[in-house]
Amino acid sequence: MKIKQNYTLSQKIQLARKWDVQKSTLAILSKDEDKYIRKLVARNTNTSTTILLNLSEDKEAEVRACVAGNRNATKRAFHSLAMDKSPLVREMLAGNVMITKDIVDMIYLDKEYGVRIKLASNVSATQKALEHLAMDEMPMVRLNVAKNPVTPIEVLRVLARDNDKEISSCAIERLIGVKWKQKVLILFIELVPFALHFLNIS
Repeated sequence: MKIKQNYTLSQKIQLARKWDVQKSTLAILSKDEDKYIRKLVARNTNTSTTILLNLSEDKEAEVRACVAGNRNATKRAFHSLAMDKSPLVREMLAGNVMITKDIVDMIYLDKEYGVRIKLASNVSATQKALEHLAMDEMPMVRLNVAKNPVTPIEVLRVLARDNDKEISSCAIERLIGVKWKQKVLILFIELVPFALHFLNIS
């Protein structure tokens, strides 16, 4: 599909937003002079990895940030974006659940607290990163670690002693929840033989 030269901005926006639009159309729109159109292409889940890689080097930080948040971007694009000079780009990347361990290792020490806040709540964060972020000077970072469902018990125990009441309370609640889940699981395992025996008798 070719993009007509006289297409209005509104028509281009509609095309760039469509999840089922042809990749060839998105390829053309990715070179549009309007950065808003390029942003929409960068967000589109149907945009090819090649186009996303090209857009990861766009002159506009907002466009690169949209690529950083796209789950279909490649590891190569993520690696480049992890070193981006714009905090906005790195922050979007930190919130992307598709980032790999090596990308996490590149950004968990980021000087921008917004990046660390996003990473602290990312389920793709590594134990090493969560252990470090649990000691962060910013309370919101530590709170997000406490709320993160993949945060290890050992880290939650540390946060349970945090000076910030909200953080410690959250960590304690999480620990209690884990403890009850373990008890329920043990009880279930113990009851299975009895249940099977009862069914056989019936």
